[in-house]
Amino acid sequence: MSDAKHTPGPWRAQSGFLTVFTITDSATNAVAAALSLENTGGSIVPHSEAEANARLIAKSPELLAMLERLRTAIIYGKVATEDLDAADTLIAEARGES
Repeated sequence: MSDAKHTPGPWRAQSGFLTVFTITDSATNAVAAALSLENTGGSIVPHSEAEANARLIAKSPELLAMLERLRTAIIYGKVATEDLDAADTLIAEARGES
């Protein structure tokens, strides 16, 4: 279903030097995004918030794939327990709970 134009996942969040966090393609280490502590208004984002943002962004390709998978399963009325368990795991990872 997806004709993705973004850097393929899975991605991972890495603590960086000036940018605080970089989001990289796990396979090639290509940078998909970079997050800074300072926003355009000059205010500073707390490190814990930047880390949570990076974690959520890093899970984006997997979250998109799961959403597409669940959408298809719902359309055909075949949502399996395994799909829900995988979704719960992915949500926990995105929240930093696992």
